[in-house]
Amino acid sequence: MTALILAAALATQSALPFKCEKVFLPPRVLPGNTNMRVLDPIDEAAWIWHPDSNGDALRSGQPGTNVQPFPVSWSGPVFLRFRRTFEVKEAAPVVRLHVSADERFELQCDGVRVARGPDRGDPKHWSYATYDLTLQPGSHTLEAVVCWLGPYSPFAQTSWRGGFVLKAEGAYSDALTTGQAKWEVAELPGAKLTPSTVGQFAVGAQYDMTGCGIAWQSGEFKKAIAVRGPVQKGFHYGLSVPGWQLYPSVMPDQLSELKSPGKMVVVAPSAENKLIFTAEHSANPECAGWQALLAGKQALTIPANTTVTALWDLGDYYCAYPRLTLDGGAGSQIVWSWAEALFDGEKHKGNRNVYENKTLPGMDDAFRPDGRKDAVFMPLWWRSGRWCALRVTTGAEPLILKKIEIDESRYPMAMQDSFVCDDPRIPGIRKIALRGLQMCMHETYVDCPYYEQQMYPGDTRVQMLGQPPDLR
Repeated sequence: MTALILAAALATQSALPFKCEKVFLPPRVLPGNTNMRVLDPIDEAAWIWHPDSNGDALRSGQPGTNVQPFPVSWSGPVFLRFRRTFEVKEAAPVVRLHVSADERFELQCDGVRVARGPDRGDPKHWSYATYDLTLQPGSHTLEAVVCWLGPYSPFAQTSWRGGFVLKAEGAYSDALTTGQAKWEVAELPGAKLTPSTVGQFAVGAQYDMTGCGIAWQSGEFKKAIAVRGPVQKGFHYGLSVPGWQLYPSVMPDQLSELKSPGKMVVVAPSAENKLIFTAEHSANPECAGWQALLAGKQALTIPANTTVTALWDLGDYYCAYPRLTLDGGAGSQIVWSWAEALFDGEKHKGNRNVYENKTLPGMDDAFRPDGRKDAVFMPLWWRSGRWCALRVTTGAEPLILKKIEIDESRYPMAMQDSFVCDDPRIPGIRKIALRGLQMCMHETYVDCPYYEQQMYPGDTRVQMLGQPPDLR
């Protein structure tokens, strides 16, 4: 059967040093002999993990307020970096890769992101994705940053245990397939999680990263070990291999577009968490420097021993990964907060365009630079809302902010119809309706992207009725 090939939805696709295409294999609807026989090439690969890190098989339980299963010996979230270097001898070969992980992964080739995943599912319906990489002769390195959060994961995120699996077809199978190739793995220090400030719903925890974050530093690399072997060929006794039952992805990759929309509307000389924004803050002449930073026109230096908060109006609702690039600033702290709306003193939202005499209590992610250049802060899960606040506290060293962006993430859907009406209000209503649908469409439908990021049976049908007929 011929696979349907579509370009991966990467904002930087045109700038990649190699060609990358996502491959859609024929979907499998029924489980059949899943985990009893080799049905797909990825069934021939082993799942691997760090020899010293937890990621044990799970049991039911309710740690804290999270109802997700958790491991018997769970001692905290795990952040790992898998690595494998290999040689390409022939010109421009196509290397087909099948990849998945539990719970989340970011796959890179030569330091450039290939994909995030997997599509969200449950262990009996676990997704893997397939990519064709066209590489030039020479040495190349595949890396995968994998996180396993246990009870800190969002409510809608299920898990069996921590694991990473990759299968390469053809001539590169021995060099790259997990369980056959000599993959290395290192724990990633400098990242911890804190409870969410927006309640006990599904968004999971907040990130607190020290140094350059989990994607830029690592501990000692060790030989990865298999935590579940490949499905055995001819295993025909009616017994299923425990764990993930893998199915090919049927969705295009989530949208990934770097952008800096909206404008900076407030700069205040305080990093207080519940700072009330005033008209005086709006008139602060330092707003111009923050706006120039946002527009990509110049970097912004924050002096040593300074506190400052900048309020960013995105101008629309976004689901996105926050991304900040900076130099220096050892001993500093940057807290990036998200909110759908600001609140007045009586905890009322009121007019959502108004920000003066209001405060922003929201979802916070913190970054603590260690002084190096071109450090990039980017959590492993997306946030959502219209308003962002950057609360900066510097130490004895000045901090240079070089770029502030968001990496928009959602199902790649655009308006595909037209509607004509003499009522001038209709276009605005349609725009809001489309944006609302886009913000609730990810790897699964979600009830709301800010608080819950999960779905309920009664809501799913209503949202699906609003879906255009052909999204692929």
